[in-house]
Amino acid sequence: MKRPEITIPTVLGLLMAVSGLVTGIWLVANQVRERGVASAEETPQEVKITNISDSSFTVSWVTERATSGYVKYGEEQEEPELIVSDERDQQKGSVENYFTHYVVIQGLKPETGYEFEIGSGRNLYNLGEELYRAETAPAITETPDADVAYGKITTKNGDPAEGAIVYYQIPGAVLLSAIVKQSGSFVIPVSTARVTDLTEYASYDREKTTVQLTIQGGPMGMTTAETSTDNDSPVGDMALGGTYAFTQQDIVSNPLPTATPEPEIIGPPTSLSVLAPKSGEKLNSTRPQIIGKAPAGTEITIEIHSEALVSGIAVADDTGNYAYSVPMDIPAGEHTLTVSAVIDGLVQTVTKTFMVFAAGESFLPAFSASPSATMAPSPSATGGASPTVTPRVSPSPTAKPTTTIIPTTSPTLMPPTPTPATDSGLPITGEVNTTWLILIAATGMIIAGSWSYTKARWGR
Repeated sequence: MKRPEITIPTVLGLLMAVSGLVTGIWLVANQVRERGVASAEETPQEVKITNISDSSFTVSWVTERATSGYVKYGEEQEEPELIVSDERDQQKGSVENYFTHYVVIQGLKPETGYEFEIGSGRNLYNLGEELYRAETAPAITETPDADVAYGKITTKNGDPAEGAIVYYQIPGAVLLSAIVKQSGSFVIPVSTARVTDLTEYASYDREKTTVQLTIQGGPMGMTTAETSTDNDSPVGDMALGGTYAFTQQDIVSNPLPTATPEPEIIGPPTSLSVLAPKSGEKLNSTRPQIIGKAPAGTEITIEIHSEALVSGIAVADDTGNYAYSVPMDIPAGEHTLTVSAVIDGLVQTVTKTFMVFAAGESFLPAFSASPSATMAPSPSATGGASPTVTPRVSPSPTAKPTTTIIPTTSPTLMPPTPTPATDSGLPITGEVNTTWLILIAATGMIIAGSWSYTKARWGR
């Protein structure tokens, strides 16, 4: 019998096969390790439910890395099926990555429990064996007189802190929130805040109640502030990273040069002024709030010149503040606001123009919101798909047994203890394909090497 010979193709094939297998195993192990780290960085932290009304609530959280975020929800006792993307994604029409996440769920039923999971990056997160849960408030036919808080937030460098989340806490009421828009400003309707059991609107002194604000900017930093209800429209300018007290219009610690309080009118106003909207301001609400100052008891005539004239009357309160809620939707486009009043026998008039965006045209937060509750759970994760931008629609039934989220009166953000996420199984572009190509090539080399060795052995 002819002695088998080990030829060069045989050795080369075996070497390439072994190299391919070793490389493939290393890539797979490395990929799994990197996914584990990525999942930890994408785990939702400081999850809060805010702005609960009879038809909506808001879910917000932060992540250690910029990632996509969405909420998958439905009525309790049914599987969650509906998906809503981040508020900014809804406005832009595309899914982007953020450190802070803000999802508004609308079109809900009053006094109804809803369960949901949080989508972050490639995974879905819940409370382990249970889902997150929120319950909508009962419907209330009467709406209190308008009262809003607004202000401006910047970064430490003085740039607008776009995407930061502002939490506003009235004692005895559920938590309110708003997302900072591109200009750095925020607006929170305070008068619609409900008591902690959500059965009625919260009662508070519009001049003396002390309120707490927490601004969460993710990697941009966090800010806390204390102010009062007569000094929150506007709240003094704040920079992320500072601590402020505006009840005395003074910064109490770590003052920053970019965070000086906005000047206020000292004493009762003696003339007519319009504080909001500002001239040329771009709004994402078809029913904006008109806010200003005038001598106490002054009757103010408000006109918005649009396709149809919108007009109304407001009266300045004892402190000289007035507010008017536009009672009907006004179309997208530029509008002219005329505010007039008779003061000391003379007619004073203020005229401004402002812009209203069409739905989906801008991601500026609307000049409206609803009351809320808070929670700070510890999420775990299950596999899930990345979101697509979907319109907010009325939910279909959903669920699983869960724990009830009880509204609290503290805006303290509690970091959760995350459990490792389970990967959804979707391939990361490039990595898995490369591994498969190497494994296929290695398998081919093994077959070729075996065939060459067999041929050499048997002299064929």
